[in-house]
Amino acid sequence: MFVRTILLLAFCLAAFTVRASLHERLKEAASAVGKDRPGAIDAYLEALRTTQSPPHEQLRYVWYGFFLAENDAQRLQVLDLASKIPLPEARMVLFGLTDGVSIQKQVAMAQKAQDELLARLPGAKRDKSGRVTFGQNPYDKMAAYECFNEPPPWVGRWSGAGVELDLNAFPSGTIAGRIRAAGTGEDRVVGWDEQAPRVFGPGWDAVWRGDRFVLNGQGRKNVALERVMVGRVGKTPPPNAKVIFEGRDMNALTDKKGGPATWKITPEAWLEIPPGVGDHRTRESFGDVRLYMEYRQSFNPEGINRKRGNGGVYLQSNYEIQLTDNFANDVNEALSGAIYHIATPMVNASAPPMEWQSLEVEFFTPRYDAAGRKTADARMTVWQNGVKIHDNVALPRITGGGKGETGDPLPINIQAHGGLLQFRNIWAQPLEVSCQ
Repeated sequence: MFVRTILLLAFCLAAFTVRASLHERLKEAASAVGKDRPGAIDAYLEALRTTQSPPHEQLRYVWYGFFLAENDAQRLQVLDLASKIPLPEARMVLFGLTDGVSIQKQVAMAQKAQDELLARLPGAKRDKSGRVTFGQNPYDKMAAYECFNEPPPWVGRWSGAGVELDLNAFPSGTIAGRIRAAGTGEDRVVGWDEQAPRVFGPGWDAVWRGDRFVLNGQGRKNVALERVMVGRVGKTPPPNAKVIFEGRDMNALTDKKGGPATWKITPEAWLEIPPGVGDHRTRESFGDVRLYMEYRQSFNPEGINRKRGNGGVYLQSNYEIQLTDNFANDVNEALSGAIYHIATPMVNASAPPMEWQSLEVEFFTPRYDAAGRKTADARMTVWQNGVKIHDNVALPRITGGGKGETGDPLPINIQAHGGLLQFRNIWAQPLEVSCQ
């Protein structure tokens, strides 16, 4: 009995030492500045590679690596580590790397290798395509995690003394985001919730105290950061605008086949996409138009990128602006505010989940001559929360799911792509001017 007790204590001490070592490496990687940071991140990933820990704990540390990785070499290390974790949840890490164009081939190979690993687990089956499934596995069907609940109080934008700290909740209890400070630019931060949430960035350390963060670092000491709103809403429709939704009814909308609208109006007079109900579109068609809408994303801490509040809006039924919960994350051509796989937003202007925000679009159709030849591409300028994220971008083709390029007016389509979203104050103003 005594020997077994000693062995158990030794095991617990070893496990604690392993966690402490990884934690220290993680703090070093997150806090390192300048030219020392890439090396510190590499050292952390190497420590993670050579450390034995339970799968769920290893997955959490891999997520930290996902958010810290600064180049393809580091992302490939994260990819290799995640693909060897025998948990369905690890699929989400690999999915989060699919938007990296330069490593897509390696991601696809890792996904296949991971599938073979997961096929050995109890309950694993293969679908018609040969992909391993686990029934209603929420890591493949992320809407299972989405709900209109408030996120933890530390999710959001925190500001003070020339500093802006954006934080969001991500899988496995990971806290991640961005920090911007006058004179030092923008950096990634990661954090965790021990006795209270704590986040680290290059030369920074911020601790949750009561109802705010207190930040120290780079010449600042005990700076209290206050929560500020990101969303900018409340724009009223001009006299010649067509009101699409104002809270009373859905008469200006139809389902995707032109039948009666079947989305939900909440007791608060908001338009909500129920699970399993498809796209809706405007009853009226529009050509050149200014569209304004207010929306909010549901909260889903277990998803990443397009598996997090996925939706969109199609101008002229052809050109999609992506809507996802992408607050405090990187931008790319497939996430919030992107003109889907055509243009990446100039800046991440997204608001946090469950905070009302706005999207405003000035859109011009493609132009054709009398012979039916296209003479000019469609064009689009986009503001998200009052911030210009696309400036008169030419659209040489339609985006995926579009109806077909034309100069004719077509309905505006609001996409239901599995994510739970709510809308209010939607209007469209026909434009009489040309962008040519």
